[in-house]
Amino acid sequence: MVYMSFDFVPEYAARFSFTSHSPSGCTRPDDLEFFEKCVARPREMRWPGNAAMAAGRAAETAVNLSTVHNEPWQNALRSALAEFDEHESPPHIETDRAKHALIRDHVYTVKQSKEEKNAGAPEVTGTFFELTCANLLAGTLQATQGANRIDDGRWVSMQMDGCDLDFIGQIDLEASSVVELKTSWPSLSDTKQGFRMPSLPTAPRPDHIMQVALYRAWLHRQEQHVPVKLVYATPAGFRVFDSDTCEALGDAAMARALARMCRIAKAREHILKRAEDLEDLFRFLSPDFSHFMWRDKPPEYLELAGSTFE
Repeated sequence: MVYMSFDFVPEYAARFSFTSHSPSGCTRPDDLEFFEKCVARPREMRWPGNAAMAAGRAAETAVNLSTVHNEPWQNALRSALAEFDEHESPPHIETDRAKHALIRDHVYTVKQSKEEKNAGAPEVTGTFFELTCANLLAGTLQATQGANRIDDGRWVSMQMDGCDLDFIGQIDLEASSVVELKTSWPSLSDTKQGFRMPSLPTAPRPDHIMQVALYRAWLHRQEQHVPVKLVYATPAGFRVFDSDTCEALGDAAMARALARMCRIAKAREHILKRAEDLEDLFRFLSPDFSHFMWRDKPPEYLELAGSTFE
């Protein structure tokens, strides 16, 4: 259940429908964050995202059904695929339908290492969707090894020092640790094979560190001192980063991530306090529609944004 009932939202923020901060919001440029919260959402202008985003949500569904609800893996995978098939490609993204088909239907054989070949390990073949889901599950099982049970992650709502508005977010899984799940999918390309494979990160991404930093701080306030783990999966494999062994998820890195989020939040609250009305609010902002986070927005969304900033 989503926890969206905040104890107190100051009038200067409530009048613009800007009721909270989030780690993901702190990664967005100011122009996009203010437009989405103050203009688009009050008008219920939401878009479902692209095929890769839908695939990521469906892969998390498969892992959740298998680990939390003890569904047989093939049943969980079928349910996840049915969810992915509900994705409707936005008409303004010409390649999205082809991207959906690539993820769903393209059969791929994972390249074996020299050691695997010498050991006579069987080849692993499946669609990009099946392979990524299986790798996300394998990474999750490694991250939760030894846990008595795996539960749905809770919604987090927490106020940070110096900020008026709460930070919110949702943990993916809890199992004597915080487990955050991330997927990367092949992209279409004009190469001979027609796609480009994603690579696994060598370190946790900064925006993902901000996410788990918030969850960890929230749990610490409840006297729950547990490790945090980030699971990354692609069709070719998975990688797990653990706060017990990864410096990028250590105490110092977490403190820096929280401090960065606080700086961004305070600056945004300052803008809200200064603005007299919506028109005045957007005078403080300079839009950059070339930023990649604006790229896939639908035409009506961009049209409204353009007129708002004008």
